[in-house]
Amino acid sequence: MKDLPDAETTRLALSLFDAFAAGDLDRWQARLAPGFTFAYPGMPDGKGAAAARAYNQPFGEACTDWQTEVHDSAINGETVFLDITVYATLAKPLVTPQGTLPGTGKRAAVKCVIMSRIRDGRILHEATYWNVPDLIAQVLPD
Repeated sequence: MKDLPDAETTRLALSLFDAFAAGDLDRWQARLAPGFTFAYPGMPDGKGAAAARAYNQPFGEACTDWQTEVHDSAINGETVFLDITVYATLAKPLVTPQGTLPGTGKRAAVKCVIMSRIRDGRILHEATYWNVPDLIAQVLPD
């Protein structure tokens, strides 16, 4: 594995959230390695870039004003861990397999932990852990 500088490795691990902010999931998908796997809330054993994109696309379509604040990070070999807060506004309906949240225009701040395994400068595995009920409580209509 080619060692990447910490800042570059951290940026790579944040690719999904950077793509949300830019409104360009192609940017994130280009950084995924062949054989990419993932673990997201409600989908702990995901395989493939297409399935990961299908999971993430509704968030990118429904939310605007994405910002990410990194609180802490650690790198162990080819794995990077990030403790972050993600900020976004639910501008349009968020359609999920569990139901649809209406676009309320409310801004949410959600704590998240990302674990990304990086190999040869690409993301081989990505896991995001965040509090779904906390997000829902922040964006529900009054």
